[in-house]
Amino acid sequence: MKKFNKNAVLFALVMLFLVYGLCSGELVHQLYGSLKGLYADLSDGEPKALENFTAKVDSASNSLRYRSQLLDLNSAKENLAGTRVVFKEETTVVKADSGSLLGSVQTFPTVQQQIDYSVNYILPLQRAAQENEAGFLFCGVTPKTAYQQLPPNYPSYDNERYQLRLAAYEAAGVPSLDTQAVFAQTPLAEDEIFFVTDHHWTPKAGFYVSAAICSELERRYGFSYDHSKADLQNYQVETYENWFLGSYGKKVGTFFADFRVDDFDVITPKFETDFVETLSYRPVPRTGSFEDTMLYREYLKKDYYGMNNYAAYSGGDFRLQTVTNTKNPDGAVIVVVRKSYACVITPFLAIHAGQLHVIDDRDGSYPGGEKVDVPAYIAQIKPDYVIVID
Repeated sequence: MKKFNKNAVLFALVMLFLVYGLCSGELVHQLYGSLKGLYADLSDGEPKALENFTAKVDSASNSLRYRSQLLDLNSAKENLAGTRVVFKEETTVVKADSGSLLGSVQTFPTVQQQIDYSVNYILPLQRAAQENEAGFLFCGVTPKTAYQQLPPNYPSYDNERYQLRLAAYEAAGVPSLDTQAVFAQTPLAEDEIFFVTDHHWTPKAGFYVSAAICSELERRYGFSYDHSKADLQNYQVETYENWFLGSYGKKVGTFFADFRVDDFDVITPKFETDFVETLSYRPVPRTGSFEDTMLYREYLKKDYYGMNNYAAYSGGDFRLQTVTNTKNPDGAVIVVVRKSYACVITPFLAIHAGQLHVIDDRDGSYPGGEKVDVPAYIAQIKPDYVIVID
């Protein structure tokens, strides 16, 4: 009798698992379309026919039934094996000593060209604010690597670049807020500033940054705001436990970050609020309380791979989002030029403003059409303050 072959049995079980996944009708449909595309490309003499076919098959694999379970099984294996660096698609995911995940880490020393690029980006925005008699503030986004220890063979220069940027802005006369210093003054522990499985600030971190922005505007320009509304004790914090899998977690599985996913806090005012939120491409504005306008609860569904809970704040990334605070009609008009970190800042900042104009001027395709000409928009709106969060 032949010796029992465990590897053969394991192979057979895996194949059965994959074949069962092929029962997804959507996957079969996509694979059929990919084959038709390959035939057409070959008939037309397309030199990249095989490359195009492979790309389509990779995309179709996302429809494989139980794909997420397979990814989770692999993440558990990588965790138990002690893997620290995973090359996934266009992102490298690195696990810190704490188990927290990082990606897109700058692994080479900062060069002057990077600093010059940053300065040349910020100065025209500051000039536009000054020409329209608006107070200007740059709010720096402290890097996650400043709070995490990476593998010894994977150096990071993120924090170096952050500090050099702040120094360059100071030398150029740009009023700046160092969020690294802000967090040092908050009750947040280091592992509460960033999500474990994502690169973004947590909602509590965003709340404290919004309060720090108000404080800095007051110190520099005499900005008037209700300090009690910048106190977290006047807000309700509802914690959804083990709820959120961030962008890095989605690439490597739920168990790679030392078998952890993130809790997700929903922070809402205990006091009365009323807003009107408009988007350039949406004909009907959202109106009502903070919960009705600043929160998009459709993103709060627990679905690790299919849902981006982070977008529950602000609704995600838009070219132009305008928020009017009807409870503060005489409040300041503020233009915010932002990146995605601001999703958890601008909802709380809107509480202290009369009107908030939130602009995302990054390259790429975002809801709302073409990029906004920020200096021209500042000249048109003539705000009281211009804030850049980057």
